[in-house]
Amino acid sequence: MGGTQKYLCRKVQEGEIEDDDLLESQAKLTLLREAPKLVLDAVARGWIKYPDKIEGLDDDEDVSRWIGLYDCEKAYRKRQEGLTYREIGKLMGCGISRVVHILNRGEEIALQRKLNERVNTISIPSKETVNKLIPKSKSKSK
Repeated sequence: MGGTQKYLCRKVQEGEIEDDDLLESQAKLTLLREAPKLVLDAVARGWIKYPDKIEGLDDDEDVSRWIGLYDCEKAYRKRQEGLTYREIGKLMGCGISRVVHILNRGEEIALQRKLNERVNTISIPSKETVNKLIPKSKSKSK
């Protein structure tokens, strides 16, 4: 092979498309169109296989049972700092499918915390307290 290798999965550099040979571009497009068929054929022949089972939620699993086991807010902050789902999964010790639920719960917690910081709660006195403070007027009798 002469020159530099070009891969379909890397970012296209400025001016690269104009420099690309027309036949080479056609070959890349053909490969992209045929990729799904090639993968299915490789699976059928046993050359490659899909993962047996991806660790994650079963359809019947109740999220509320395990969501409290994780520091959801920390996971949400780490996602805001730029960590990937895979990195957060390693940090939390769980599969990527659980990371989605953890991040959603973390966002809820963070938003509730912000809301609580901005909203001043006032206490409304009870009816008994108000009645104690109001002087009783004597009713006029006939």
